[in-house]
Amino acid sequence: MSLAILPSELYSEILSHVPLPYLQLATLSLSRAIPLSPLPLRPLFQHINIARPQQVPQLYRRLHPAPAISKRGYECADNERSWINSLTLATWQVDPDALMNLLDLLPQLECLSLKIGTSFSPEHLQEIFLGPDFSLSQLSLRFRP
Repeated sequence: MSLAILPSELYSEILSHVPLPYLQLATLSLSRAIPLSPLPLRPLFQHINIARPQQVPQLYRRLHPAPAISKRGYECADNERSWINSLTLATWQVDPDALMNLLDLLPQLECLSLKIGTSFSPEHLQEIFLGPDFSLSQLSLRFRP
């Protein structure tokens, strides 16, 4: 029996037991280990962990409201943006303007964790707090000494 024939609901239930920080990596690992499996896309976008500076503009391009039709025929940007509940910036070197543009696309964030490097100005921080109406329940800011 092949794992690729399991229904997507079973994969969703399995992935629901994975801790949030590891959910994206676990989903990607499963998609690579069983490429023909009907894995749900939502776990890839529930918690976004940005580890490299170039991932910010890449994610922005992926989520930008310009209509991008997937192979399955739906507009990727709208669905994927609504799935993102949590975002972690785990790098110090990021373009703050690109990050602010990305955050503008994600007003439904519940959890935001940022490493604030030396490239951030007070205006960027002010824009985070005065920007979109976040529904944050958790905010974590770590400043580089």
